[in-house]
Amino acid sequence: MFWQKIIEKETKKSKITYFYFKKKKYSYLILPFDSRISPKFQKAVIDGFSQIFKNELKKANAILAIEAKGFFPASWLAEKYKKDLIVVRKRDYQIKGQIRIKQKKAYGKGELFCLGLKKKDKVLIIEDVISSGGTLINLIKAIKNKCRIVGIGSVYERGKGKEEIEKETGFKVKTLFRIEI
Repeated sequence: MFWQKIIEKETKKSKITYFYFKKKKYSYLILPFDSRISPKFQKAVIDGFSQIFKNELKKANAILAIEAKGFFPASWLAEKYKKDLIVVRKRDYQIKGQIRIKQKKAYGKGELFCLGLKKKDKVLIIEDVISSGGTLINLIKAIKNKCRIVGIGSVYERGKGKEEIEKETGFKVKTLFRIEI
């Protein structure tokens, strides 16, 4: 699978930085989504998702992405497969019907908001990185009765987030590349 080699090569260019949250040192990997995305990397991500989500892409009428870096791979897939793109934002629009989602990251909490999801939607959820899994667990719990989730994927996985999501929600998660710091 040529796409895996390209993702690996581009990922090896990443830099590690650190920040503190509640007196705990947190390592953060500056991935292509944080700095520079080459056309080769973009094509490799599209090819990888096209391969692992072949059936799900046929079923889905929309790709759902979480702000901000999840927008990149999700928009590439939505464009290639002519699917709607549903965006989950950090901004509260204070509009009736928006879905409020508790965001739980390894290094903090917040809220996310989804507007535009319809009961008849069959969505493929795409993320950039899964670390703790907290954000996706809360997203899945918030939308699972408001649409049909046909698949969940991420370009990267690290830690035990993928396993946590599967345990907490019962949904299988597919990823393109595993990283550790």
